[in-house]
Amino acid sequence: MDNIKKVNQLIKENRIGMFVTQNDGKIFSRPIAYSDVDEANNIWFFTDINSGKVDDIKDSSQVNFSFSNESRNEYVSVSGIAEIVKDKRIIEEKWQFFMKAWFPEGKESSSLTLIKVKPETSQFWDGSSSKIIQFYHMAKALATGKSYSSTNDSKKNLVEYGAN
Repeated sequence: MDNIKKVNQLIKENRIGMFVTQNDGKIFSRPIAYSDVDEANNIWFFTDINSGKVDDIKDSSQVNFSFSNESRNEYVSVSGIAEIVKDKRIIEEKWQFFMKAWFPEGKESSSLTLIKVKPETSQFWDGSSSKIIQFYHMAKALATGKSYSSTNDSKKNLVEYGAN
């Protein structure tokens, strides 16, 4: 599996992540649920048009979000360019039933909008080892005086996206 497919898989398996925006030189993070990763690797999120993250994106479209699955020792961080999309056809296509928890009126909610993130770079850490193996590497690091990061089998992968 290539690295972009791996990043998309990690996002899809870990539905809730942290979304990072900036506004007026300050950085803001908040939880967000992804809706879709399309064929062009764009990542889509539903949000309220009146939310702070929409204002932040208008101020600076450079964003980051991360997803993690601690039990499987998998982590992914994606940086890219965000845009606000209010196209009813795309909202209809991306809509998922669980979004009614935030938008009880459904797809017809006047405050419903999408955030589309075109990824520029991503990193993922895929340490497929069990907790016992992780504990072994921590103990080894403590015993040898070497850093945990140089004794474990977790690997970080940098992915750069071309023009999609």
